[in-house]
Amino acid sequence: MFVDGFLADRRGFEVELPTVPLGRLYGAELASWLEKHGVRVMLNAGVRRFVVERERVGAVELRTGEVLTADAVVSAVPFERLGDMLPAEIALGSPYFANLQYLTHSPITSVHCWFDRPATELPHVVLVDCLGQWSSTAAERRRGSIICRSS
Repeated sequence: MFVDGFLADRRGFEVELPTVPLGRLYGAELASWLEKHGVRVMLNAGVRRFVVERERVGAVELRTGEVLTADAVVSAVPFERLGDMLPAEIALGSPYFANLQYLTHSPITSVHCWFDRPATELPHVVLVDCLGQWSSTAAERRRGSIICRSS
């Protein structure tokens, strides 16, 4: 992650923090933008399986039986469900997907602390060699609050 995330680009060290609620950021505004750019967004459309042809997903079969073709498919299902949606020969025989069975969940834990005064002048801190991964102030919500996250 360090090499790919931070060193692959000269601006890789920059961390973006949203200034709007995540529901707005990833909700209707994003769906509208995607649709304006030719992306069809389908919510609550359960997928039964991926249809793979010539080593690429060319369609999805919905639980209703409807088959939708696509130039590209973005899967947002939990990893433990992905293998069941792929043809068995790909889920078990492909080196790319063979390690799905070894993945485990890593929950993200957040600790919110509120102090009677600012705890730090730094807006964001990356924590190295410890259980926590990063800390950020939440001054826009409450003076002196800090959020620490770990996974």
